Amino acid sequence: MKTRPFVASSAVALALAFGAEPALADNHPLPLDVVLAGDAKVPDAPDEYLSSEVDGFKVVYHPATRERVRALLPELDGIRAELVRELGVEVLAEVEIRVAALPLELERLAPPRENGAWTAGGAAFADKHLIVVAAHAGTADELEPAVRHLLAHVAFEEAANGATVPLWFQEGFAVHFAGDDRATRAETLELATLKGEPPTLPRLEHVKLDARGAAYAADFVRFASRERTSLPGVVSGLRSGLPFDRALETAFGADTSSIDGAWRDDMARRYAFLPTIVLGAFLFALVFVVGLVRRSRRAVEAPSRAIKKRRSRAGVSPTEGRIAIIHRADADATPIAEAAAVFPESHGKPLEVPKIEHDGRWHTLH
Repeated sequence: MKTRPFVASSAVALALAFGAEPALADNHPLPLDVVLAGDAKVPDAPDEYLSSEVDGFKVVYHPATRERVRALLPELDGIRAELVRELGVEVLAEVEIRVAALPLELERLAPPRENGAWTAGGAAFADKHLIVVAAHAGTADELEPAVRHLLAHVAFEEAANGATVPLWFQEGFAVHFAGDDRATRAETLELATLKGEPPTLPRLEHVKLDARGAAYAADFVRFASRERTSLPGVVSGLRSGLPFDRALETAFGADTSSIDGAWRDDMARRYAFLPTIVLGAFLFALVFVVGLVRRSRRAVEAPSRAIKKRRSRAGVSPTEGRIAIIHRADADATPIAEAAAVFPESHGKPLEVPKIEHDGRWHTLH
């Protein structure tokens, strides 16, 4: 059993990531979002609640959550199929999901609990195949991750078939499967990897399941799930009665120290080496773009600079040229002769001259 609220603050996670050592738990408290109800009775749903059944899922929900639940219903069979692939066994043949409009209503939908504390999202009553969840998040996109997290807990308890499994592994599986706070977890792991602080695999047993500890646990489950064989192998070993450490070694075909080394190497490549490559590529692209902009500006300015340079060699300024044209218009002077005088580089050849307006009429200088 185990738990933590599934939405963690980015600020808290980053603060934890800068700590010197992983914080150790004083004990192993019961999880907040996974419960074994035992003989406790599941209460009837309130009269105002609606109900839908699809693919073995019974969904009981407050009328205010109707639209969010309707968006969730088509996804449930796919979620179960994902869990079957991850765990390697059939799970969640029948599950009841109760969706409250607000967290305050959760107690009305669930069996009595010794510990009355609730997480922000709800709770999984694993032995009853029941989850209760609050839909106060506002959209179906925010409701689905909470449902995925709680269903992952129920599915893992069912797949493990009563075996004793470390709290960190169970929580890591639910966080990984639901994709909880993925960006914050990546930041935490990048910082910890660059500082050389991730705990070893044996030490995960003693790490608090706060934002940082859950990030470590979820990343190991990601590593174990990568080839679609190791995680089902762990589950198979647990179902056959092996202790967790032995089931882990059997699934990977290696001892714990070798598994730990492979995981930490994978973290280094994923969270230290790759970000460095991405940053280098970004800086290269930035320098390349700046170079293109500068070349474009030089190409646009080159003709103007060439004209100014020729005029400078001839001892004529652009202002003189403009004055000569105005003078010709006012004095009816010969434009070609004056232009040749003002622009010696013409060598007496006719220049193209503009039209001008004089006494309300347009004239072409020629």
